[in-house]
Order: sequence, then structure tokens, then C-alpha cells
Amino acid sequence: MPGHGNNGFSINGKPFRDPIEVAPLKLGSLEELVPSKDIAIQDFKGGEWRKFTGLSCGLLTFEAKIPVYIFDNHNHAFYAWCESVQAGWLEKGATLVHIDSHEDSLEPDSFQVDVEDLSDVYRYTNEILNVANFISPAFKVGFFEKLINFTHVSKFSEPDALQMSSQGTGDFALDIDIDVCSKDHLGISVDRVLAVIAKYLPLTRVITIATSPYFVDQDEAVCIVKQIVNAIGRMNQTRPKVEAVKAPSH
Repeated sequence: MPGHGNNGFSINGKPFRDPIEVAPLKLGSLEELVPSKDIAIQDFKGGEWRKFTGLSCGLLTFEAKIPVYIFDNHNHAFYAWCESVQAGWLEKGATLVHIDSHEDSLEPDSFQVDVEDLSDVYRYTNEILNVANFISPAFKVGFFEKLINFTHVSKFSEPDALQMSSQGTGDFALDIDIDVCSKDHLGISVDRVLAVIAKYLPLTRVITIATSPYFVDQDEAVCIVKQIVNAIGRMNQTRPKVEAVKAPSH
């Protein structure tokens, strides 16, 4: 899909672009989370292509008792939120806790998407959205009403007190970009990230995690993801397990 989605970060008109591969989403376990040799995102800088490989698959796992979506490029979070609302795991009007080195607050060229049709959501996620503009449409369609950003080092020194809003459902969704742990970015320790997660976890209904191949080596990212998800599972030991209502559509 040249010129669309994450291909939009490539300069238009540059020849010989390799295609970006969108890893399929599957229902499974952390053991299946491995890097791929396929290009997930690319950029043209300094007169040459920089190519970054992603994951062999996107993963939906229930090993931590609640739905956890894991994918490479962060725009796939939008698809995960749509599927979670359709499955009844997340109610509209929730609060989004966004843990990331970037605010991802740009707006896409279009907000036209049928969130009731996962095929159209898939198209929109991959052709229109990119890693920097996937949050605003989630607010536009009403999935979220409040945003809590952990996108600066100072925010991790004393996480915001957990406060229930007088509006909305009281549900939380955690959205984590592994670049927050990268030494080239915020360099937040896994333990500090887990401290923030623990604060919001009791009311969290779904978790999305991006391995961000543009910013993080994928072998390193997979290791960090497994640490985080296994730790969440230990935190949720006494929590009833949410069951998958259906296999992922893509």
C-alpha cells in the first residue's frame, strides 16, 4: 500500500521501495512471539532506505487473565480497541493510559471508518493510520473520554493518583510502547513501567503493547514484552480470567 499508513513516512516518488508486511493477528501464547525478517516500517534518509523488521505475528493472549494485544507498529492498537469493544471486553467512554516515548497525538487525513465492521477497521488501520496518529480517532469514535499520558521522564517519578472520573464507565485501557524502555529514548526501567501498570491494573480491561521496530531492536523488544506480560500475570493471579469470545479476524 505505497503512500498509505506507515508507508507515508517514506518520501513519495522514491523508487524501489520494498513492500511493508502487515503481520497477521493470532490467538496464542507468548512462546509464539518472535521477530520476523519482513519489513514492518521503512524510511528514506541520507539518500538510502532504512528498513526495520517487525514481528512474525501480532498476538492476542489471555495468559495475564485479561486480553493483551501485542504487535509491532503502534497503529494496530486502533484495531485492537475496536475488536475489544465488539467483544465486550472494553466499554466505550473508557480512560486510556498511554505509556510511550511519544505522544502519538497527530490527526489522520481521514476519520472515516465503520467501527462496526472489522474489515473496514483493518483497512483504516493499515491504509490511513500510522504510528503517530492512531489515538485521536479512538477518541473521535468514543472509545475513550480521558487520556493519561506517561510520555515524559518526570511522569514516572510519581504516577498520577488513580481517580475515577464522574463520567464514563470507569474502565481503563493500558497502551504501552516498548520504546519507553529504550536507552535512546526515555530509558525508563521495566520495574518503573510495571509500577505504573500496577497502579491502573485493577480497573484495566485490555492492554495493548507495541514493539516499535522503528525505534527498538525486536529481539530486545520481545524480551521486554515477555517480562511485562509475565509480571502482569503474577499481579492478576487472583483475578478471574477473561475468555476469548472468538479468534482474531486478521
